[in-house]
Amino acid sequence: MLRALAITSVDSYRNVIVSNCRPGCPTRPVREAVVKQVIAELGVSGPQTTGAAMGKLMPQRKGKADGKLINKVVCELLK
Repeated sequence: MLRALAITSVDSYRNVIVSNCRPGCPTRPVREAVVKQVIAELGVSGPQTTGAAMGKLMPQRKGKADGKLINKVVCELLK
């Protein structure tokens, strides 16, 4: 996800690209698989259970994936 920034030089542009494409950051299908596994383990359904799923996921994924991206997948799957 590229943030809207005023990019003033080529170096700034490179920094934006590199910061958003970190090595080791899981792809969308990988994030979905992890979230689906946790949802199945917890047996949760519906948007009101997002907190329970996030509570289980974040300690596992901390430093490996952006919490906002994980939350987005959780919300979509628990609609």
